[in-house]
Amino acid sequence: MYWKTKAGIFRALSVVPFGDHIHYLLQRTVTRELPRRPEHLDQLVTAARTLHADAQGRIGEDDLGKAMFVEVGAGRDLAVAIALRLLGVGHVASIDITRLAKLGLIRHAAGHMAERLGTPAPEIRSWEDLEAFGITYRAPETLQGVALPIGSVDCFFSVDTLEHIPRESLVELFTEAGRILTSSGLSVHFIDYSDHYARNSGLSRFNFLKFTAAQWRPYNSRFHYVNRLRHSEYVALFSGQGFKVEASPDVEPPEPDILAALAPDFQGFTERDLFTTRAKIIARPFEFSTGVQP
Repeated sequence: MYWKTKAGIFRALSVVPFGDHIHYLLQRTVTRELPRRPEHLDQLVTAARTLHADAQGRIGEDDLGKAMFVEVGAGRDLAVAIALRLLGVGHVASIDITRLAKLGLIRHAAGHMAERLGTPAPEIRSWEDLEAFGITYRAPETLQGVALPIGSVDCFFSVDTLEHIPRESLVELFTEAGRILTSSGLSVHFIDYSDHYARNSGLSRFNFLKFTAAQWRPYNSRFHYVNRLRHSEYVALFSGQGFKVEASPDVEPPEPDILAALAPDFQGFTERDLFTTRAKIIARPFEFSTGVQP
């Protein structure tokens, strides 16, 4: 589908009554994005294993069974949260600003994750079952709205979520993360920096860098919002909130056509920054990292 047509559909869905439900039905029956395909769920298994390993290295294997993990951007099937529980994490609180999760999709993801991890699938037939399994689902809600106690969280994480949050809201989110994390906790985030309209379309994954903020605004509906922040900006936001940052960016070769049409908004960035497609960011409270306050 031509990307501007897709943007127009998202824009219409964002204003019509029952737009959320129509969007869900389209994902089930037209685009067939739901339930998630096995290859997509396998990618989330890998993300969960990576998160588990990162936390194990910081928190310690013996403490993972009583650890508290908090996820933002839980999505429709809570796949990563389920995988983390199956890997032995004590409790996961999954938070989302929109109530998207469906029990049928959760059961589907649970079956796949259990098979891949070689464990029995949990019985999740109600929201009470989900809570009993060790996952608290809070939606519609924000991390700030949940108001978790100071120093109560061992790991704060997200998978392909931060790119959908406006810059000003990210500052608030990282500030709250610094408040709720334990001194030995960590914040782990997988971020997709590419143009999401380019998926399965043949479009350049950096096409949106050709648009100014004003030009991009019509294509940025709530169903397909991306902040277009570059990797260095996330690192600066985390650092500005008192975190020590480690990052593993994936960088593509520069595309001459994109550079020739680059919007003024992006002309101050390095080519490496512009053409970073994905990254994993690990952010730790600064005082734990160095013993010194920033």
